[in-house]
Amino acid sequence: MGRRRTGVKKVRDVMRYSHTTDLSERQIARALGVSRTVVAKTLCAFPLSGLEYSAVEQMPDSELLRRLGSEKPPQDGARYAELIALFPEMAIELKKKGTTLEWLWQKYLYEHPDGYQYSQFWLHFRQWRKDTHFGPSLMKNSPWKTNGLAEKAVQVETIPAGVGAGSSISTAISMPTRADEG
Repeated sequence: MGRRRTGVKKVRDVMRYSHTTDLSERQIARALGVSRTVVAKTLCAFPLSGLEYSAVEQMPDSELLRRLGSEKPPQDGARYAELIALFPEMAIELKKKGTTLEWLWQKYLYEHPDGYQYSQFWLHFRQWRKDTHFGPSLMKNSPWKTNGLAEKAVQVETIPAGVGAGSSISTAISMPTRADEG
């Protein structure tokens, strides 16, 4: 699982603490509740960005993240667009018995050798399902998903005493519906 991104407020606090106090990186990390590596990376990126501390206070969050190099790169590449175009078909395929996301990824990688590795493939697929609402939630109103409350006939095989092993009696048992419960 990837790490959670540090909030802009924490980044600003790291820079403020480093410029206004004599605290070490470890002390700043402990005071702000972030890891020491977050503090170290922020303090390393700050001089490389060419920013001055006074300008940071007035700068918008998005500009600060862009200048520090913390902003997530946009997903506009051709490879990403190719992958996203395959997801609707993959989602349908995934509903078939025995199909796994790993198998779909292997098939994708075979057809696109320069494609995403499994962890990124999985992450993009999961995000796509969340964004498009194309997933398990579509099955809620499906007639095939009944949650065990629809009328069902179950075949029960019983062998009464004295009846030979070759004969059997089938009995249909009816499951209650919501209408029966109320």
